[in-house]
Amino acid sequence: MRRLLCLVLLCLLALPAACDSPAPAGKNAAADEVAVKEDFREWLRDAIKDDPAMIMDVLAANNETVFHIVDEGFRVAQNKAQLAQRLNQLEQGIMPRLDDSRPSIGPDNATITVVEFSDFQCPYCSQAARTLELLQLKYADSMRVFFKHMPLSSHQHAQSAAALFEAASLQDEAKAWELYHRYFQGQEQIKDGGMDWLLGQAREVGLDVDRLNQDAASNRVLTRIKEDVEDAQRFGLQGTPSFIINGVTVSGALSLEEFTALVEFVLQNDPRLQPGATPPQ
Repeated sequence: MRRLLCLVLLCLLALPAACDSPAPAGKNAAADEVAVKEDFREWLRDAIKDDPAMIMDVLAANNETVFHIVDEGFRVAQNKAQLAQRLNQLEQGIMPRLDDSRPSIGPDNATITVVEFSDFQCPYCSQAARTLELLQLKYADSMRVFFKHMPLSSHQHAQSAAALFEAASLQDEAKAWELYHRYFQGQEQIKDGGMDWLLGQAREVGLDVDRLNQDAASNRVLTRIKEDVEDAQRFGLQGTPSFIINGVTVSGALSLEEFTALVEFVLQNDPRLQPGATPPQ
């Protein structure tokens, strides 16, 4: 009897969807099925009550199966929670402070706005920057990307690189973006050469280095970086790189496929982008 009960419990663990199968046609068949299920539940409840240790025996004897079931259940629950969170974020549509005078790529009337929070010395940020370039090319007519700073204290020159990038944008935004690419591609050189290397790159792209140093130390530039960090904290961003896409937050160096899937999700579910809705400002 005990072995039979263990087998029944294992079947319940391995086939959790069995109860969701279509009921037989007809009223009588449906009523009979309900009665059988209720009788079975009552029988199983009594059996477990008489021998509670049986459950632990089944779990111990089939721990690998149980692990996979729990792991799959956790994944499903996590995906559902993430979906609900993203739909809620889209509904609210809350975005960080956006200033048209800040460096950005893409049309002013873009339907998709991506805000990138990054650190010039973060390896994952460098990887994400390359992926984001490909994403922007894919959605060139409908996506605008803003770059914000989240320099980590563990990176010695991240704050300086951020300030120089912002200072460069005050001189020439195109050259600032060239500096952006050089800084991300030269992370080892930043680590070894520090400020000398950072300024050397600015000089090579044709920036006025004396003015660059002045602007990098100005309240205007330092306030930009300070407000970026405040925005990251307000949105609960824990690390770099992090992104906010029409209000949806995501962290990590996503692949192009993952970014694309998220953008498509936003396009399909952002209430402001649906037919008849008021377009985003």
